[in-house]
Amino acid sequence: MRKQKALKDFIEEIIDEGFFDNIERHQEDIIARLGAKAVKVEGRQIGNMHKILGRKCQEPPTKLEKTQTGGYIRRITGSGGVSVLYFTGKEPWKDPKKHFVEAISRLDGELLIVDKFFGFGTLDNLANLGDRKIRFLTGGIRKESEDSDRLDREFTKFKRDFKSIQIRKYDKTFELHDRYIIADGALVIVGHGFQDLGEKESFMIILPKDKIEHVLPFLKEKFEERWAKAQNF
Repeated sequence: MRKQKALKDFIEEIIDEGFFDNIERHQEDIIARLGAKAVKVEGRQIGNMHKILGRKCQEPPTKLEKTQTGGYIRRITGSGGVSVLYFTGKEPWKDPKKHFVEAISRLDGELLIVDKFFGFGTLDNLANLGDRKIRFLTGGIRKESEDSDRLDREFTKFKRDFKSIQIRKYDKTFELHDRYIIADGALVIVGHGFQDLGEKESFMIILPKDKIEHVLPFLKEKFEERWAKAQNF
């Protein structure tokens, strides 16, 4: 009982000091502050912080969870539903086919994808998404790294099987740089190109609508503008 009283007194003290005035705090922040003041907190007491603070104390982010394929997934619950998918680069075959697909499955509606470059790996990773309605805008292939004739043949076969996926080439490639996915209620920043997703260390960040509501309409409008000017691949 004495420890609980000490915890309560401590939290009331940091409230008075203005600890929560300008930013919401995670439980880890509070525990670090407790350690600085030599106040010991047992595991069961952490949950009591919410009772003492109400909404001022957020749920802590989950720890990095190691997947069977070597990647790591972290959902940052304390940041309004932002999710981070981390590819280690050690499982370039399995990670894109499992964890990437699982992450994309949480997105609603048609997917609008922008990626400056296009290649055989792009077709593989799009095929992994199944029958999703997708529009993929690209600047074209890297001629020095792809067999364009063979890619044309593979793409012809791809179109027969995946009629819900459209791919167009946008000539003003200098306008394209970052890779991203626009969904009905989210924006996904993809750190690596679709053609070699998972081959190197990279991140995929999923931002919910409330975090990007000011920019999402603009991105959709810009996508449609470019899509209208682009040519079928």
